[in-house]
Amino acid sequence: MHVLHVLPHYGSKAAGGAERIVETLQRTAHRCGDTLEIATLSPLDGRLNGAQAERVGRYPQSLWPKRPPIPIAVPTGEWDVVHAHTPYPSIAWWGVAIAGRSGTPLVITHHNDYFARHRVAQRFATRVARGALNRANIVYAHSNAMVASSRDLDRGTARVEVIPAPIECTSCGLEGRADVDRDPFTILFVGRLVWYKGVHLLVEALRKVERFRLLVAGTGPFREELERQARDSGVEDRVDFLGRVSDQELCQLYASAGVLALPALTERETLGMVQLEAMAHGAYVLASDLPGVTTPVETCGGGAVVPRASAEEWTAALRRLALEIELGVIDARRTEARLEVLRRHDPGAVYGRFRASWRRVAGLARER
Repeated sequence: MHVLHVLPHYGSKAAGGAERIVETLQRTAHRCGDTLEIATLSPLDGRLNGAQAERVGRYPQSLWPKRPPIPIAVPTGEWDVVHAHTPYPSIAWWGVAIAGRSGTPLVITHHNDYFARHRVAQRFATRVARGALNRANIVYAHSNAMVASSRDLDRGTARVEVIPAPIECTSCGLEGRADVDRDPFTILFVGRLVWYKGVHLLVEALRKVERFRLLVAGTGPFREELERQARDSGVEDRVDFLGRVSDQELCQLYASAGVLALPALTERETLGMVQLEAMAHGAYVLASDLPGVTTPVETCGGGAVVPRASAEEWTAALRRLALEIELGVIDARRTEARLEVLRRHDPGAVYGRFRASWRRVAGLARER
């Protein structure tokens, strides 16, 4: 198979969920003898880890230099399938243009809906996204909950196919090892430091539950506010801001932290790849009750859902967790969850499902 993946960013400076998924698919494709190419707005900068891939080109943004990304060139080539990745409607339409120009079938993974800042812009963005999604031969989603809650997806069509995200966790050699020095009272947050990620709820909860400490891995515009909150709350000695971390460092954090917390506030978060990665390394997970975000805990176990995005609920959740740690009741859950994550999200099995779907779509296109 020869597949072109279309996404806005790719490389170590943009290691979000979609990028990590494509990287895993890319490495698996290389092992299977397939070729995956990348069309992106950002350069490839060393995260390929030896996998076979070619950057089709770096296409500059125009009109809006920040958001949403607007490509101004359409690459040409011969591929079996063009595979675009949302949430940006502009990137979905870029995929439509590339597929149309090359006469190639189009599939789209809808990672989550696009959220605009203003109501009018939101309505426009939703219409634009639906227009692109309706032109795809197949639309993929990572969970049934995400499909059910999406504004952009047409839930009444058989073109929507649910395929779980692939998880690869063999890069540090620590995952699942019993001799790793894991601190059950260390909470880890991994992600961009923006308001809707809800890290401020964890900082506030730490003020009332003294047993835990918090490690924050990631950067973003909300960092200074969070550091100020930690100082004002008197918990700065129990909150460490680590900044950007390498893949190796992240593996070590997953393997040594007792808990991975995802206190997301809005449906901008629809899965949280970090949950699956942390579970695969044996960490317990606390996640907000949001569509899709609860899927890893509900399908794999090894965690708990916090019913409401408030400091009070997260405080209560940490108190319950501290009691369960003392009673020793979560160790078995973590072990079972790790095995289930590795089974459900095995890169070879997930890639096999994508590959079968791509071959079906490409075969139907050739028959026409």
